[in-house]
Amino acid sequence: MISDETQELRDLQARLYHLQTTNDILVERTEALVLLGHTRLAFEQADGLEDALDGVNEAACTLLGVHGMCVALLGRDGATAQRSHCGATTRCRVLQALGTDPTLSRPTAAQVLDQHSVIGMCSLSPQSTVLVPFVRPTIGAGLLLFHAQRPATEMTSSSHHLEELGALLADQIEARALADALRRAHDSLEAQVDGRTADLRHQRARLQAVLHSAADGIVELTVDGVILSANAAFESMLGSPPGGLVGTAWRDLIHPEDVGICTQDLDRLRRGDHNIHTRDLRYLSTDGNPVDAQVRLSAVHDAQGAAASIVAVVRDLTDRLALEAQLRQSQKLEAIGQLAGGIAHDFNNLLMPILVDGQMLADALAKEDPRHEMAEEIVAAGQRAKELTRQLLAFGRKQMLDIRPVDLARLLAGFSRVLTRVLREDLLLNIEPCTQPAPTRADAGQLEQILMNLAINAQDAMPRGGKLTIRVLPTTQGPPDVAGDAWVAFEVEDTGTGMDNATQQRAIEPFFTTKARGKGTGLGLATCHGIARQHGGGLTIFSQPGQGTRVRVTLPADRAALAGTTGGQQTRDATHTAQVAGRLRGLQIWLVEDDDTVARSTLRILSQAGATVTAFPAAAPLLAGRAELPTPDLLLTDVIMPGMDGHKLHQTLRLGLPDLPVLYISGYPDDVLEPHGVRAPSGRFLQKPFSATGLINAITKALGSRPG
Repeated sequence: MISDETQELRDLQARLYHLQTTNDILVERTEALVLLGHTRLAFEQADGLEDALDGVNEAACTLLGVHGMCVALLGRDGATAQRSHCGATTRCRVLQALGTDPTLSRPTAAQVLDQHSVIGMCSLSPQSTVLVPFVRPTIGAGLLLFHAQRPATEMTSSSHHLEELGALLADQIEARALADALRRAHDSLEAQVDGRTADLRHQRARLQAVLHSAADGIVELTVDGVILSANAAFESMLGSPPGGLVGTAWRDLIHPEDVGICTQDLDRLRRGDHNIHTRDLRYLSTDGNPVDAQVRLSAVHDAQGAAASIVAVVRDLTDRLALEAQLRQSQKLEAIGQLAGGIAHDFNNLLMPILVDGQMLADALAKEDPRHEMAEEIVAAGQRAKELTRQLLAFGRKQMLDIRPVDLARLLAGFSRVLTRVLREDLLLNIEPCTQPAPTRADAGQLEQILMNLAINAQDAMPRGGKLTIRVLPTTQGPPDVAGDAWVAFEVEDTGTGMDNATQQRAIEPFFTTKARGKGTGLGLATCHGIARQHGGGLTIFSQPGQGTRVRVTLPADRAALAGTTGGQQTRDATHTAQVAGRLRGLQIWLVEDDDTVARSTLRILSQAGATVTAFPAAAPLLAGRAELPTPDLLLTDVIMPGMDGHKLHQTLRLGLPDLPVLYISGYPDDVLEPHGVRAPSGRFLQKPFSATGLINAITKALGSRPG
C-alpha cells in the first residue's frame, strides 16, 4: 500500500517536474518569442545596420544570459560590420583575428557560406562562438557571428534562438536592400520620366516654334471639321487674334461658293482616304473679304487605321496671284509695246507728208482763203496722230527720251499755267507749294504729258466740278518692285467718283476705259505708267468709290544734278516753213531715204532752206556714183534701209571723207536703232516725223559736231 502510494507520489513528482520543465520551457520560449517580437519591431525602427546589430546583440545577451557579447556580420570577404559589448574596446580579439588572420577566419566563414547548413560552433571556441549563415535573393549569402568573451553553455543550447535572430537580421537587411533597390529604381524611373518629359517639352516647343514660324498656315481639325489649333500664319491670314479660331467650324471660314468641294474632301478623309487633297479655295477673313489660298488636306490615322484628326496646310495665294496678274499685265504691255514699235516706223513715215506738205500748203495760202483753214486742220490732225504714236511708244516704253536734270517743283510751277488754260472753270486747281527741290533725271516733256493725262482724267472724274490738287514729294518710298534708295514723286488728287478694286486692277491696261464711247482712248493711265517705268520709276493708284482718286508717280532722285536742273517746258519746234527759208543756203547735202514720200517731203524742206540736195533711195546707188558727185557738207540718211544701213554707210564714206558730218533720221524707236549703231537722242539723230524747223535746227547742230 505504502509502496503504491510511494510510486504514485513519485509519478506525481515526475509529472510535476515534467510540467515544471515544460512550463519553464514555455516561459523561456514565450520570453524568447516576446523578445524576438520586440527585436523584430526594433529592427523595423532601426535607422541603420549598426542599430540593427545592437538589437541583435542585446537580444542574444538576454536570451543567453551572458554579458560582453560580440556580434559580427560577415560577407564572403570577411567582416563588414560588427558591434562589440565585450568591454572597453570596440573590437575584441576574436574580431581582430577574423579581420587579420585568414587561416582562422576565412576558411571557416567560406565553409559556412558555401554550405549554408553549418549552424553551431566554430573552431575559435565551441563554448564561446556560434556562426549563423543566411541566404536572401537580393543580398545573397551572409554570415552572422556570435561570440561571448567567456564560454557559456547556453551558446550551444540556444543556437536555434540565435538562428532566429540571424533570420530576423537577414530579413531586415533584405527588406532594406529591397527598399533601397526599389527607391533607386523609383529614382531612376523618375529621372527617366523627368528627362523624357523635358525632351517632350523641348520637342513640343520646337514643333510649336516651327509651326508658328512657318509661312504657310497649319491647322489641326477634328474629323468633324472643328479647329483644334491654328498657327500664327493662318490666324494672320484671316485677321484673327491668337487662339481666336479654336473651336470654329472649318466650313464657316470658307467662301460659300467653295464650301461644297471642301466638304467632300473632308468626308473622304473621314471615311479613311489616305490621299492628300489639294485645292485652290477662297477663305473669308474676319472682315468678310475673300482670301485666295491653296489648301492641302490630309488625315492623321490611329493604330487601327481610322482617321483620328485632319491637318490642313494653307498657303496664301494673294501675293502669287498679284504677281501673276502683274506678269500678265506686263506681257500685255510688252505685246502692245512691240506692236507700237512695229507700226511706229511706217506710221511716222506716213505722217511726214501730212505734216510737212500740209504746213507748206497752209503757209502758201492766204488766211482768207477757205483752203487755208482746211490745210491747218490737216496739220492739226497730223499733230494729233503724232502725239498718239508718241503715246503708244511711251506706253510700250520705246519712246526715245531726252533725259536731262529736272526739278519736279519747278516743272510743276511752270506747267501749272498750261493746266489752268486746259481745265474747266468749275474745277479748283490747287498746286501745293514745295519749298524743297525734288531733283530727278527725266524727259521734261514726258513728265508734262503725265501731268496732262492725269489732270484730264481727274477732270473727267468730276463732271459736276471739284478740287484738283497737285503736290510734289521731295522724299518718298519707291515702288515695291523697283530697287533704289532715293526717290521723288508728284501726286495728282481729285475729289471725283473714285474707283473700286476691280477698276483699279485694270486701270493701266491699254485701251481700258470707263468713259463713254468716243470720250477716251484708254491709253491715258497706260501711257503714264509706261513713261514712269521708262524713267525707272512707277505709278501707284489710291482710290475708293465716292472718295476720289490719288495717283502717285515715283521717280529716282538725282540730287547730284540739282545744280544744273531745268524745270520748264521743253522748247517746242515751230512748224511754219517761212522760218526756214534760206537757212541752209550754199550747203551740199546727200540725202539717203528709202521711203519716197519721206524723201520728197524732206527734199522740199531742204530746197526751201536753200540747200543743194542729191537724193538716193539706198546706200548702193550713192556708193556707186559718189566719185562723180561734188563733196558734200552733210550726209542726211535713214538708219534702217534695204541693204546697208545708214550707220555702215557713214562709216564707209568716212574712209574717203573722214570729216563728213552725219544726221540720222528714223521712225523706229531707240531699242531697234541701237543694234544698228545709232543712239537716240543725240546730236546726230532726228526722230520722224519732224517739222521743217526741227530738221533745219538738227542739221545746224550736226554741222557743229564732227564724227568721233
